[in-house]
Amino acid sequence: MKLSIEEKNSTKDLLDRIKDALRKWYGTLSVKEIISNRALVVEIEAFERMLSKQEVVS
Repeated sequence: MKLSIEEKNSTKDLLDRIKDALRKWYGTLSVKEIISNRALVVEIEAFERMLSKQEVVS
């Protein structure tokens, strides 16, 4: 299925907004939380990679 230019722009805009919201959220985490919760950091990194791959695909 091919996306129109408008759909691609809309998808990219949505991905950018999701990435921005995610970064704002994890920017509020304390250093203590980041150091003590390695599983959370791993999940954040995985989510960032997934979003980056989606941007390349779309």
